[in-house]
Amino acid sequence: MDTLPQELINKIVLCLERYSGQSQAPIIEQQGDHSKLPPYATISSRWRKAVEFVTFHRLSIKSHELSQLEVMMTGNRPKYLKRLSFAITLPEYSEESCGRVESIEEQRCNDETFTQAIIDLFSLVRKWEDAGLVHGLRLQLHGAYSPTDLRDWNQIRLEMAQHKRGIDIFEERWENSYLHLSRPERIPTLSSIVYLRITGHIFRKLAPVVGPGLAAFLPNLQSFYWEFGEVDDTSINVESRASFARMLNQTKLDKCCAAEITFNQDPASDQRVAEPSRIPTGALYDPFSVSLRNFSQNLTSLVLNGYVDSTLFWPPSLETSSMPSWPTLKKLTVFFNMAAPSGEWYFDGTPPGEIEEQWGGSIVQFRDREDAKTLNPFVTAFAKAVQQMPALEHFLLETELGHDIGYWEISYYAPGIKEDGHDNEDGAVFKRNVAALTKAHHVIIPDLRGHGDSGKPKAGYNVARLAMDLKNLIEFFGFRDGTIKAIGTSLGAAILWSYSELFTTGAFSHMVFVDQAPLQNYLEDWGPEFGNLGCNNLEALNAMQKTLIANPKEAHLGTIAACLGYRSHPRPRDPRSDSSQWEDDEAFFLAEALKGDGWWYGKLMADHTANDWRHPIAHAFGPESGSETKVLVVASSRSGCFPAAGPLKVVELVNGGEKEGLAKGVTVDWGGHWCYWEKPEMFNALVIDFFS
Repeated sequence: MDTLPQELINKIVLCLERYSGQSQAPIIEQQGDHSKLPPYATISSRWRKAVEFVTFHRLSIKSHELSQLEVMMTGNRPKYLKRLSFAITLPEYSEESCGRVESIEEQRCNDETFTQAIIDLFSLVRKWEDAGLVHGLRLQLHGAYSPTDLRDWNQIRLEMAQHKRGIDIFEERWENSYLHLSRPERIPTLSSIVYLRITGHIFRKLAPVVGPGLAAFLPNLQSFYWEFGEVDDTSINVESRASFARMLNQTKLDKCCAAEITFNQDPASDQRVAEPSRIPTGALYDPFSVSLRNFSQNLTSLVLNGYVDSTLFWPPSLETSSMPSWPTLKKLTVFFNMAAPSGEWYFDGTPPGEIEEQWGGSIVQFRDREDAKTLNPFVTAFAKAVQQMPALEHFLLETELGHDIGYWEISYYAPGIKEDGHDNEDGAVFKRNVAALTKAHHVIIPDLRGHGDSGKPKAGYNVARLAMDLKNLIEFFGFRDGTIKAIGTSLGAAILWSYSELFTTGAFSHMVFVDQAPLQNYLEDWGPEFGNLGCNNLEALNAMQKTLIANPKEAHLGTIAACLGYRSHPRPRDPRSDSSQWEDDEAFFLAEALKGDGWWYGKLMADHTANDWRHPIAHAFGPESGSETKVLVVASSRSGCFPAAGPLKVVELVNGGEKEGLAKGVTVDWGGHWCYWEKPEMFNALVIDFFS
């Protein structure tokens, strides 16, 4: 066995099953408790190297597990580590504390715990660096939480209603608390980290200053993604933006070339209400926007989402600075809020008349035209800045005017640079299909409720509600019956089935259903030959829901592994885990998925997996329904979600069991569940041919 080349042994190990029931996922993506690989490490030293490469290539740990990590990472094992995800565990708190907001002392204690966890991690990595064992490391700081935060809220609400326990205010306890670095000078400097991802809004909110604060200790940082959220207290938000600006101005990131910074803010639901100012009292301009302008001048790519003004692009008259320039910037994407940091609106409109006030506040959106007084200086500064970007290949300046209004945008692609859609939308998963489809069709790709940049309500997590949203969309555009061609992938297919059950198929001339069986769960007459390969029973659903809440990244990585055919059913020439395509696809889909609420996703999956669409499909589409809608079913032999026979059952249901009818099916092998992403040119040709 030792005569085999190391490269061949590595490839053999990459084809093994690491955990039971996950053979459809690439071995590096598989996760579980009892790996099958250790016995292979005993074959020889070369086999041990191959096994350790897989085992230690990507690790996800919590702060209380650091001592175990240090014991485990002996010998050359740190050399194999390329991706490290780190979540920080905060102290637990009592039942009595659940009923009140955090005290200043409790916040300080959490800050100290948070900072010490980072010090401990950086100290460990520094040991590996000093031994020459680690380089090119990608670090994700996956937020922080207390185990008490994850208590069963539904059970507690029930007990409160039954007067079995005292009051519990849940997330209100920490909604105005930011986690800060406490005495950051104690943090070791690391030269091995080239990428830093911070998701600082999923559990407890991390102060935005944590981003540049940590980057100051990473001199070789090449790119980063930071995502933060606001608290409810306006004064705290003002100070957090100012602190971020001060630290970013002080931080030298000479080797950083690509940055993506997102500040999640809920859009104003009632546009009659004035927005609060986010500029410090007495400041003559927005220090947040100015700091980002100064920082961005050494970048090749910048994606920014937040409240910004004209000083992001050009110095104000009261600022003493030289003319800015961006000599290497190739991509600039700015998603700006429709209100300026000063609180002034960039857009105006005519408020509606009488409005019936609703519980929880009214949704009043009417600002649908530019306010020249505020928007013109912003756009003028942007135009002046663009003239100082000689390498620019693409820019996008965009804002959302309201869920019922749409978007305002300016975009540009240099000659020879192909337009590829908007990376910020849930609909961005179809960006590789838009250009081909728009040659003969007007294409609309909505963000579903709870997804992408659409609203994130606490209700509406069922397929029927999403079907009603589709109904509202169709009515908004005023499309005539029989003129719509629809593509429903995965959940999208179920939405179309629900719509058809509720409102008939009359609106549609054609429908395409991509890799979705009419039933996910297993029943007596519907087993593994048809149903979902993973989430097909109550236990699997419960496990998924818990993971979506406690570790959403892990849950979404599992989805990515199952949905991309080159991962679920790899072939010899497919992208491998060290390829740019593998990393780019993962980063893209993970960023899109993390825009949603894991708890909400879990509720939606409970409804989605339980629905049995077999009879509704036969009733709405079958020969006796009177439907004239043509149907194409696309199944995949390389799907990690369904065996091809499951989706193809829809053809049988539409055609009433006959060989010929309004439906036809095709099984592809050039992609998996997301075949439209993996081989867009083949998918586009298939759909365009069907539509024509």
